[in-house]
Amino acid sequence: MNETEKVDIMTSQIEQLQVDIESELDNYEDFNFPEDSLIKKLIDERKSLVLERALLWRELKSNGQMPYTKQEEIIDKLNEAFSNAKSNEKVELEGQFYLKRFQPVELSKTGKSVKKYWSYWLKLHEGGAIDRNWQSNIHQIWPDKFLINPDRNKARKC
Repeated sequence: MNETEKVDIMTSQIEQLQVDIESELDNYEDFNFPEDSLIKKLIDERKSLVLERALLWRELKSNGQMPYTKQEEIIDKLNEAFSNAKSNEKVELEGQFYLKRFQPVELSKTGKSVKKYWSYWLKLHEGGAIDRNWQSNIHQIWPDKFLINPDRNKARKC
């Protein structure tokens, strides 16, 4: 089995896990899942597969076995043209507006402060709303960059 077939299999497994998670959610009134619950295991398995698939995608793309997406090409152009853009800065490229964001990727030993950030771009609609499909693709391409949730008072690892 080649790498591209592995990606396809992982994608179908992820989709099935999502269906299983959604059906299991009906058994809970809130999102406080016991550590040993089936839903927690399904979510963890899905997260692991998503990360593994993204790493495989990147490897295939860097080796030229898989083409970069149009979105990845636009992001490269944005990074070149606006390398010094600040957080929440809105820029225009080829008639389309984008917003620069930063995501924590490394915490201090205590977990109370951020040591390192990763930057990314969000596409904006005409009214200024974030394009949710674009944002979803960002999370699919680089899920390992979103393992730390920013919080108003302190950063925490997912």
